[in-house]
Amino acid sequence: MKKLKKNWLPTLFILAGLGLILHPFIMNLYNEWQQEQLIQNLSDTMINLASEAEPGQVKESGSVAKDDVVKKSNSNPLSGLPLEGKLEIKAIDLEMPVLKGASADHLNLTACSVLPKIKMGSEENYVIAGHRGRSFGRHFNRLDELDKGDEVILTNKQGEQYVYLVKSNFVVDQSELWVLETREKNELTLITCDPVGAKNPTNRRIVKAIIK
Repeated sequence: MKKLKKNWLPTLFILAGLGLILHPFIMNLYNEWQQEQLIQNLSDTMINLASEAEPGQVKESGSVAKDDVVKKSNSNPLSGLPLEGKLEIKAIDLEMPVLKGASADHLNLTACSVLPKIKMGSEENYVIAGHRGRSFGRHFNRLDELDKGDEVILTNKQGEQYVYLVKSNFVVDQSELWVLETREKNELTLITCDPVGAKNPTNRRIVKAIIK
């Protein structure tokens, strides 16, 4: 029996090591699947709204508050998530759902709006925060590549689309809270940590854009 246990120990250590190595990869795949489900949910919601609306009639913003949260289902791990819309940046091949509220759980999943009273497409400064994954292309990993004039597209749950043009891309200390203020009409601000891979970074990458 003792000999049998000794023979199994190396195998157990190898399996444990493989689990540690594969865990980040598996979590990335799971998060990507969750993002795809959220985007699909957004697409389904927009299709349902279009089918419910009368020809030539546009639904007023805020008239579908009941759809602000992903429909609850016992088999749906995304139930209860407050989906606001979708973020697209073709210049860096990015497409992400946007959740309302930048909690730790939400940020681990996708991009999130920061200021609760400001809606997508508002004339004020709509701020979106996102993690900067170490893997190339993950979350806001490539935000530093954006140049002046690049398009940033937001689509809300009603299917209304807002196209912004990047105005500036810079780095500030995390204490520089002025970036959250509204300084121009129809402003969009994207925020992430800087640099990539830094432990407890104190700098923030900021992208400012104005509606087209």
